[in-house]
Amino acid sequence: MRKNIKSGLLIMLAVALVFSQVSVLSFADNNKNNGNNGRGNNLKDYNYDKNYDYDKNYDYNYYFNKIDDEDRAELRERLKLMVSFGDGNWLGLPSGMEKKGYLPFGLSKRYTHGDFPYGLAKKIRDFHCGDYDSSQTLEAIQNLIVSAQTKLAVENTKVYLPDAKVKLQVALVAAQTFVTNFNSDQVNLIKTEYDKLKSAIQEFDNSEIVSGDYMTNLKVILADLTIYKANYYDKLLPAKKTVLDNLIASITSYTVVDSSLLLTLGVYNDFVLNADQFKDHLDKLKALVSEAEALLYVDPTLAIKVFKNTEGTSTGSYLVGSNLALETTIKTTQDFIAAYSSESVPVIENTYYTLNMAISTFKNSIILGDDDIATLTMVQVELKAYYDTFYVAVTNPLTTLDALITDMQTYIDKTNPLSQTKFNYFLDASKVYIKDLYDAIKVELQNQLDVANALLVDTTNTYGDTERAQLLNKVTLADAYLNGTSHKYEILKNYIVDLEALIDAFEATAVLVVTP
Repeated sequence: MRKNIKSGLLIMLAVALVFSQVSVLSFADNNKNNGNNGRGNNLKDYNYDKNYDYDKNYDYNYYFNKIDDEDRAELRERLKLMVSFGDGNWLGLPSGMEKKGYLPFGLSKRYTHGDFPYGLAKKIRDFHCGDYDSSQTLEAIQNLIVSAQTKLAVENTKVYLPDAKVKLQVALVAAQTFVTNFNSDQVNLIKTEYDKLKSAIQEFDNSEIVSGDYMTNLKVILADLTIYKANYYDKLLPAKKTVLDNLIASITSYTVVDSSLLLTLGVYNDFVLNADQFKDHLDKLKALVSEAEALLYVDPTLAIKVFKNTEGTSTGSYLVGSNLALETTIKTTQDFIAAYSSESVPVIENTYYTLNMAISTFKNSIILGDDDIATLTMVQVELKAYYDTFYVAVTNPLTTLDALITDMQTYIDKTNPLSQTKFNYFLDASKVYIKDLYDAIKVELQNQLDVANALLVDTTNTYGDTERAQLLNKVTLADAYLNGTSHKYEILKNYIVDLEALIDAFEATAVLVVTP
């Protein structure tokens, strides 16, 4: 009976793995000759439209800031979340790190108790994003309730649009009712109720009527937009011209002396946000040049400039040629600025993008140290486990994965210096394999549990009491681990091996029940 059960399950698993390998090859393949750069190998997706507009919502200044001690402490807390949730997934980690790699359980746990490598710090993008959502707790709603009560208190002397306080009061009562009547069956509603109250508070805040400095600043924005229009209007695309005209008209309707419109905080913030896309692009480009020079040179103001960073193969140095590559792009950008006459805004923005990419490339050319090599070694171990598990000589040779493992080894043994760029590439290319590895081994363990459970309830045979107790104990432990929140590949594998041995021992004691 066990053979029949296992055969059927193994056939189903084999079919699933065939389809998964199609996904693996299309995701991680790096064969550029076939036109596929591999979705898993993209180092960064920049949001450019057909006119080469750069992503206005991307904070380049934040991106290039160094990681401070507060950020380090916050990362450790998020790494602790990963230790708690485990699974080789990225629950609780910043989305930038989620997109950039895989951190094995053991190493993540180690980093929560001490410092973590420079290369890992460089990967942080936005600590407020990620799969973990702190709003999905009852305590979060209770905190929002306190915030709403404070805003509605008589001590709040700010002026709001009519009915603004009534609307917030209605949302507050609804949230309080939810908390008061909450039971465990409503856990999936916490996020929804949290978002409702948060949205009501945001709407209330935006309904504050403002004047004074806000109106003064709005007039300054209007003046800047008017100057921008005079300098760049004929260089804008038609759609951008319309947006600019409408924005100027809207702001003017609030700033004219006889305006009857009430300026709210929400309207003001929208004006500020929309006006940001019409800043002088040439000034932004000049600022980026200054940033690049500060990164590259000891003193950018000197006539004879000296490179700040050394090149070589030691940790903390940069790949040979990195300094000259960035310097060349800086000079090209400076020549563009000096010769600027009537280029369109998209051309200016594309020049900005080119220099920004050169800065990113330079930063990623830094040579990483032993901590990052240790991370890479752990990733390689699991890739080898994947290879050993799924390799089939003809039908599934895994040539791309084999090449990836071999390439990694040249950086692990320091034949080649491990740069941030190469490190990112390895993590990107590995993530899909490791996810499939964990998915597959969990399925395999579940299959073993199904076989064991079927045997334990079998009434057609009697079995040895000792063997039954041993198998039942292992089934209980394996099932609890599989359904837990944290997993390690080797532990999952050990449970499979142990169950197979105990099942064999259990079946060896079988005695057919004879019915009189």
